[in-house]
Formats: sequence, structure tokens, C-alpha cells
Amino acid sequence: MSKIVHTEFISKDSKATADFVEKMFGWQIKKWDDPKGAYYLWNYPGQEMGGGGIGGVNEMSAFNMPHISIYIDVDNIAKALEKAKSLGATQVLGETAIGGGMGYFAIMSIPGGCNIGIWAQNPSK
Repeated sequence: MSKIVHTEFISKDSKATADFVEKMFGWQIKKWDDPKGAYYLWNYPGQEMGGGGIGGVNEMSAFNMPHISIYIDVDNIAKALEKAKSLGATQVLGETAIGGGMGYFAIMSIPGGCNIGIWAQNPSK
């Protein structure tokens, strides 16, 4: 069974959003240096992984407006996209490397209009 592995906040001011969730919910915030723009990783206190990210509305974003995205783990992005299309989804963004050894992702629009991301540690073969 696949699980949600990453929740991402894309905002007009990623620093302000990071500061808010840190103070409001007590989440740990760590700045991640990305040449595409300011990006912050968030986790629950005492955990190294399993939270998500906070980024800005810019070229990093698949959609040019504030939103929240979820990413679900799959074994193989290409196979998952193929299956999703057979079930009525459309591809929004194809398999893309995250960088820094953080894996690969893609985004699809599923029946009903929701956009969701899928993630895999390794590239499709």
C-alpha cells in the first residue's frame, strides 16, 4: 500500500509560512539551499523525515498560485503514471529529479480535478 510521504506548502512568502507553522504547530524548520529559490523542510519534533516542504510560488511550482500538495510513494513513477492514466487521470508534470539525492516526482490530475504528486526514490527504468 502506498502512503503519503510529503506534504508541501507553496506560498507567496515561504519564509513567513515557515515561521508561522513553526510557531503555531511546533514543527521543526530547516532551510534547504536550492538554486531555484528559498525552500524549507518541515518535520515533526524528534523526526528526521516524514514532514514536507515549504516553497514559494515561482518556477519551482507546478501551479502559479499558493496551494498545498501531497506526494504519495510509488515503486516506479512511469508505471504509476501509466496506471493512473488508465484510471482516468492526466499527467500534469512528468517524472522530475528533485536533486540532492531526494528522489523523483511527478504530478497528475485525478478524476474530480484534484492534483496529487507521486514520489519514488529511484528513477523509472
